[in-house]
Amino acid sequence: LTIPAGANGQDQFTFTSPANAISTLTYSVASLSLVSRPPPPRKVYSLTDPVGYAATSLRDAAMAIIAKYSACKWEMADGYTDFLGNGVPAAAGQTVRAIADSGCGSSPGNAMEMLNWINETSTAGEMTLPTMRVTNARKNSEHSAANTWGFWCKKTNPLADVQPNPKNRTPYDIQDPHFTVAAVSVPSATNGIVFQCSFSGHVYTSELRFAGLQPQAHWVDVQGNVMTLTSPTALSPNQPAVLSMTSVPGAQRLRVNSTVVGSGAASFSTAPPNPCDQLLIGMGFTAFFPRDQFNGNVYSVITGKGAPSVQEMAVLESYLASTAGI
Repeated sequence: LTIPAGANGQDQFTFTSPANAISTLTYSVASLSLVSRPPPPRKVYSLTDPVGYAATSLRDAAMAIIAKYSACKWEMADGYTDFLGNGVPAAAGQTVRAIADSGCGSSPGNAMEMLNWINETSTAGEMTLPTMRVTNARKNSEHSAANTWGFWCKKTNPLADVQPNPKNRTPYDIQDPHFTVAAVSVPSATNGIVFQCSFSGHVYTSELRFAGLQPQAHWVDVQGNVMTLTSPTALSPNQPAVLSMTSVPGAQRLRVNSTVVGSGAASFSTAPPNPCDQLLIGMGFTAFFPRDQFNGNVYSVITGKGAPSVQEMAVLESYLASTAGI
């Protein structure tokens, strides 16, 4: 391959994996004139039964499902102290500013990294950065300090006659089939947003959140239609749990530790549609204003477009449970 010069230069190739296999692509660089190092090795999954493969390797089974849906995955174990060249993996007690998408949602020109841009200076006001913690040997970001701002992945909003089909987009919009899974814990009763896919200039949103110690799934579309599902059972303080939400036209579900705790039957607006321009972890941002910072701990998040089966969701949930030591 020859990568052309300029911003976001790219080339492409085709690789056909053997049937029912996991292949690993490795790269080397022929010329170091412009590239300092090759891309990291990448696995390609062609498993015929990823759910069944979970008995052999839970991680590979989960990654095969994530690849199937081109979903994003953020693990706090991948958290960095900075998103610039001087960043290093965040250790316990250090602030966290960047989390790479270690799933399959990123593409050339459309990176899904999560960033925190706050300046740690006397002029930054009361805004605070998440702190890396290690609990039961598992890394997690703590958001319990007052005014902790979480992580933000800002994308492009399609605009007619300006950029109607931009590549730099969120994985899905509110009306699309979509799913989110998150491994979290909360120290006490809290109201806050764990994960949000939304439009920064409006109020429509798809989010996992808390009301007290009770997990919630919450949707609002561009016409103001609202669907909120609340778990009847509160989480135990400081006990990690896996929360999931799924939405397809006419059916929404909220799951806690793989058990359905809430169901809905909404169909969100398609005319007009609900284009999103951002993904956030540990906070929300709608109508040009920050919303409901999360006050707990986040271990990992997966989100993507599509409608995984119940069995596929269970594999994703089991994998995120492992990142939280469950």
